[in-house]
Amino acid sequence: MKTVLLAVLLLESIVHSAHAGPLDGAVAKLEEINTMRESLAATLENDKNPITEETFKRVCAPVGQALKSWADAEGYVARQLSEKYRNPKNKAEGHDLEIAKEFARKKDRMYIVEQVGDTMQIYRRINVQTSCLRCHGDSKTAPEFIKNKYPKDLANGFAPGALRGIYSVRLKR
Repeated sequence: MKTVLLAVLLLESIVHSAHAGPLDGAVAKLEEINTMRESLAATLENDKNPITEETFKRVCAPVGQALKSWADAEGYVARQLSEKYRNPKNKAEGHDLEIAKEFARKKDRMYIVEQVGDTMQIYRRINVQTSCLRCHGDSKTAPEFIKNKYPKDLANGFAPGALRGIYSVRLKR
C-alpha cells in the first residue's frame, strides 16, 4: 500500500512539475481576467442609469474578449460556461456540466484541475457580484435588450456570491 501511495505522489509531483509553468501562468491570467470582471461590474454599483446593450459592451463583453484573446495567443481553448446560460453557445454540457455542479456543491472551491494525457484542463468558478443582479437577478426586471435578444434566457434568479458559471481552459503540452 505504501508503495502505491508513494508512486501516486511521485506521479502527481512529475505531472505538476511538467505543467507548473503553464499552469501557474494560466491561473494567474484567470485571476487577472476575473478581477477585471469584478472591477467592471463594480462600476454599475452606484450607476442608476438603465442597463443597455452599450452597458453590456462596456462591462461584460471585455471579459469574454480578454479570455479569448489570451487563449488564442497561447494556443489554448478557453470558454465561459454555465448551467444557467444566456447565450446557448455558453451552455455547460457533459463533463463541463458535472464540473459546474461540483462547484455549486462546494462553494469554497475556486479551481479544479484535471490531467488527461498531454492535456491539462483548468476550471475556475465565476461568482455573482451584487452589481451583476441588475441583469442576472429577477427576470422580470431584466433590461429590455436582454429580454429581446435572449428570449430563452436562463441566466437570472441569482443571489450575490452564487455560482454564475465557470471559466474552462484547455492547455496542451
